[in-house]
Amino acid sequence: MVTFNDIGEHVGPGSVTLSSFLGPLVREHVPVTLADWRKLDAATKATMWEEIQGRFNLQEEWQKAVIFKQLGNVWRAGKSRLVSQVRVAKTAAERIALNPSNIPSLQLWNTWVKSKTTKSFTETSNKYRAMRRNQIPHTTSRKGMLRLADDMVKE
Repeated sequence: MVTFNDIGEHVGPGSVTLSSFLGPLVREHVPVTLADWRKLDAATKATMWEEIQGRFNLQEEWQKAVIFKQLGNVWRAGKSRLVSQVRVAKTAAERIALNPSNIPSLQLWNTWVKSKTTKSFTETSNKYRAMRRNQIPHTTSRKGMLRLADDMVKE
């Protein structure tokens, strides 16, 4: 059971389980080679929603919208972590070892890796990393801001 607060975000004990479920789900179904989350095909969306509904009591369309927004964020964060690992890898063998199981061919993986290790991508990435370093860090742990606020209201 997942409860939602007044602004439509999931909170409470069920939301922790849901959040933990979404990471592996999106990594299993959505390849990092996808250029834009908004271009995810309908069949993959339907499959993921069925798996979520099979485990959690979620029926409403607005709940689906909230969950898919979170899935997009989780996918992007996972992709970003993988790009960091690819950039740190020193050899082609180390990069090949990072290949996720949902990438259909080694050629597609190598093309994606090459695009993420170009000079222009690295320069852009470093520029945004520097900008993020100047921001105030977000330190609410896995709980997140919404669940923390919900717990504070209950206390």
